[in-house]
Amino acid sequence: MVRLVSNSLQGIITTWNKSAERVFGYTADEAVGRAITMLIPEDRLDEEPAILARIRSGERADHFETIRRRKDGTLINISLTISPIRAGNGKIIGASKIARDISDRKRAGQHQDLLREMHHRVKNLFAITGSIITLAARTAQTPAELATGMKDRLVALSQAHEMTPACFTGGETFAEQSTTLFTILTSLLSPFEGEEEGRWRLHGEDARISASQSNPEGTAWLSLVSESVRDVRIGPAFLFLLKQRLPFGMMRLGVLPWVSAMATNVAVILLAALLIWSVGIIPFLLIHLPIVLIAGSAGVWLFYVQHQFEDTHWSRPPDWAFPYAAMHGASHYDLPRPLRWMSGNIGMHHIHHLSSRVPFYRPPEVLRDHPELADVGRISIRESLGCVKLVLWDEKRQRLISFEEM
Repeated sequence: MVRLVSNSLQGIITTWNKSAERVFGYTADEAVGRAITMLIPEDRLDEEPAILARIRSGERADHFETIRRRKDGTLINISLTISPIRAGNGKIIGASKIARDISDRKRAGQHQDLLREMHHRVKNLFAITGSIITLAARTAQTPAELATGMKDRLVALSQAHEMTPACFTGGETFAEQSTTLFTILTSLLSPFEGEEEGRWRLHGEDARISASQSNPEGTAWLSLVSESVRDVRIGPAFLFLLKQRLPFGMMRLGVLPWVSAMATNVAVILLAALLIWSVGIIPFLLIHLPIVLIAGSAGVWLFYVQHQFEDTHWSRPPDWAFPYAAMHGASHYDLPRPLRWMSGNIGMHHIHHLSSRVPFYRPPEVLRDHPELADVGRISIRESLGCVKLVLWDEKRQRLISFEEM
């Protein structure tokens, strides 16, 4: 524990005990009479005026975590408790600071974060390996083909992983290396080409990735490409069968969302049980599971194109305004009449955004009474197919673009 005292509100050190000397490296003769800012790194110099302003108003600061600098230039994590010093007449004349070294606690927290990240990545690798086995088993005709397919995919993952971090050369040094985005993607996609050439193609401007960038960017692409097949298969089923059946994101709204969702779940389970009792579990699954997967995939597609289209609207406060964002942040997916009926008019999504209380059978009447809304964000089925490649938001052009347009 270190105790520092300034005898004025100018931040001049007046006392310096042995604990301060051990932690910061300055003797009392070196510290007393100098500004407290000698301990503050340049990027944190604005902290002291704010602290002194609070002291002048009589406030106390408890457990203010920050970074300070030792005499040798090294940085230390500390927790400050700051109290005003008052004269006999009650006037505030300075500040008393108690600093606790929390470097060990910070390091322990970083170690825990590292362990959690390692745990996540190990689980992720197991999941990816499971997906690789499933993919290889689908095309393999013999055990030898299965082994070869798995080996090729695992080697590709290993090669891509070697490109993403700095190259370890032994000891405690890392050699600077760089790669390109296309090189990483080519390595990841190579096992999926098989005997057919041209199943995939990379085009556009390649980007060089240095060692300092390659770890986060390469790892992100590695996870994206490696897990995409698994996510596409299970995503809609997970979203509609599990996530939306448990309203965890609405806990603050009280018990009503849970009562509503659980009552619906009970009704669905009872209906499913009745159907299974009537026709048997195998016929039930053969009919029901394809419906769920097709409907789930269609639902994901509908929500995608209704928000991820070229002329959508993205903005941040204070520029964001609800009416404009509601109208231009969702598309009018102009579907044929049968598909409108089957999807509950969800294609008129901008009306839903304007007022979610409009029932699903009313949007056609809204467009009839307000025809100017029909052309806002309108896209056809053919135009919607082009939305697949729109993955990046261009701040300058204020629209979604593809990688080709970068």
